[in-house]
Amino acid sequence: MTVNTHLLDTKHSIPFAREIYERFRDRLGTLDIQRHRPGFPLLGHHTISDDHNLAQVRQWMAGVGLAGLRHVVTLNLQPQGVSLPEHTDVGRATVIIAPISGCDQPLVVEGQRCYYHGRTMITDAKKTHSVPAHTEDRLSLQISLRHRFGTVLDRVRKYKVD
Repeated sequence: MTVNTHLLDTKHSIPFAREIYERFRDRLGTLDIQRHRPGFPLLGHHTISDDHNLAQVRQWMAGVGLAGLRHVVTLNLQPQGVSLPEHTDVGRATVIIAPISGCDQPLVVEGQRCYYHGRTMITDAKKTHSVPAHTEDRLSLQISLRHRFGTVLDRVRKYKVD
């Protein structure tokens, strides 16, 4: 079976994810995916460009072997009761997802149910995946990378953060 996700050890969680959310919660706008994918639900979204928060992310990435990789940091909100149909992501090959709250349902990647268990997950965004509806708003900090999943995972494993 092909590996499409990887859970980082809890000691490598992103401890500042909630802090970033609290700082930017009033700026969550709407991500209108419908222009690219008709029928997709509207999601809450905010791209982080604050230097202090980006420095925190760069430091965290260095600590898991991903120093120097170009990335985009976003807060994402999937409203309670809204599911995301099967899709592949546009504009990113790999995504690192740090659950903040409401991640009680798995990410389903090529039919495989992948649970967070409160941990940060690295996912192959080019594999077909879906997100079932959650019992509360699903809030996460996401780090998008254009690097292939295998490349990212190899770097993490070489850094011995599993």
